[in-house]
Amino acid sequence: MNMSENNIISLEDAKKQLNCLMERLSKSNREELLSDAIQTWSGIKFGVNSGDDDEFENDEDTMDDPVATLNSIAKEIRERVPLDAIFPSETIIIPSKGENSNCCPNTTVHVDAFLYDDDEVDDLEKEGKLKRYYCRDCGSKNIEPLIFISNSVSREDLYHIFNTLLPTLDGKIVLDVGSRLGAVLYGAYVYTDAARIIGVEMNKDLCDLQNEVVKKFKMSKRIEILHKRIENAADVLASADVIVLNNAFEFYLSESEQIKVWQFLKANIKRGAFIISRPRIAIALSNLKTNIKADEWVKEVTEDSTEKKSNLFNMESNKNVDQFTEIICYKVL
Repeated sequence: MNMSENNIISLEDAKKQLNCLMERLSKSNREELLSDAIQTWSGIKFGVNSGDDDEFENDEDTMDDPVATLNSIAKEIRERVPLDAIFPSETIIIPSKGENSNCCPNTTVHVDAFLYDDDEVDDLEKEGKLKRYYCRDCGSKNIEPLIFISNSVSREDLYHIFNTLLPTLDGKIVLDVGSRLGAVLYGAYVYTDAARIIGVEMNKDLCDLQNEVVKKFKMSKRIEILHKRIENAADVLASADVIVLNNAFEFYLSESEQIKVWQFLKANIKRGAFIISRPRIAIALSNLKTNIKADEWVKEVTEDSTEKKSNLFNMESNKNVDQFTEIICYKVL
């Protein structure tokens, strides 16, 4: 349908109208509308699996619809893993110190943030698959909220990391230490032009899963998975321009092992590299006798000091700053 010149509006007015519309939608509907608009107006449909389950439409070098792609990957993984996304072959260690020491198995629920956003968690609760509260005295009204923890970065967090915290990564090497389901790897693939995106993971089942996803979504040109401990990948660590540490050690290693790993990281990460960490490095080190002084090793990088990118896929990134305060970008001194 042809549009008369009288009906044409300016780009700025269009942006304002789009923002007003987005603010009136739920998060899931907002993502669906953006995905539909991109697919309709680009004339190319990404993130949709038609026909053979082993085939996925994807240009190796570009992702015109990263939101739809990540949503498709999350859906694919949800169908392959347990509800809590923890494999029987994994050993989870409850921290004895620090802010996560209250994560008692009886009152803690693992909900993977990459697989389930807030709306999807609500759906699980409505379906009776997930509870938010537990009864302190069986049968009474004395209830407490369950503790929800995640071992992955959410899809919204991925946008924030690669489009707000970090500068452009053309030709750079991104390393995720303890890559688990591969969320950071997929986020780096769809949001950046990093030359190499490497996941180091010590659990074979998780490595196999990541490799299957990378193959299905045709991301093998830039993503590689290493089945090993980070201590056995010194060359990779030393070459990385960006290292992601998302609760990488606390729930998986003993205190003595954590100390050795942090000392190994400090000895091998090159000067000038960026570290994305949750929690803050100083907090992660606070209960460990590493002899590492965080402020002498790294400097926190503010968002204003990195090159900003387009905000097309996350209309709320400037509004919900508080939700990202646990994710910190550092530069190695």
